[in-house]
Amino acid sequence: MGRCLIIVLGIVGLVFTGSAMSAPSCSQVDVEVAPCLPFLKNGNGPSSTCCAGVKHINGDIKNKADRQAVCQCLKAALGKIGSYDPNRIPLLPNKCGIPDLILPPIDQNTDCATA
Repeated sequence: MGRCLIIVLGIVGLVFTGSAMSAPSCSQVDVEVAPCLPFLKNGNGPSSTCCAGVKHINGDIKNKADRQAVCQCLKAALGKIGSYDPNRIPLLPNKCGIPDLILPPIDQNTDCATA
């Protein structure tokens, strides 16, 4: 299960590290967000590695299309990890010192077109 989580988070990380010309890739998004799983699953404070990934993702989101792509990647990745609290996702930006980043709760029913 830990391996699945790392893969999912790796994909999420790749999405956030894409170029300004295209949306971030899911593999990038997965890598960046993988360290955040303990926070999403257990409520443990986000690690410095988690926050670094969230900051990196924030820096790579250039427009609405990028936000939607990241949302889709997160939705796909988180759908594979089992139980987690989607209401912890919006807490990450403030806990990581990125108040300008807005993340919605993301679960199977999230409409990323409105992200």
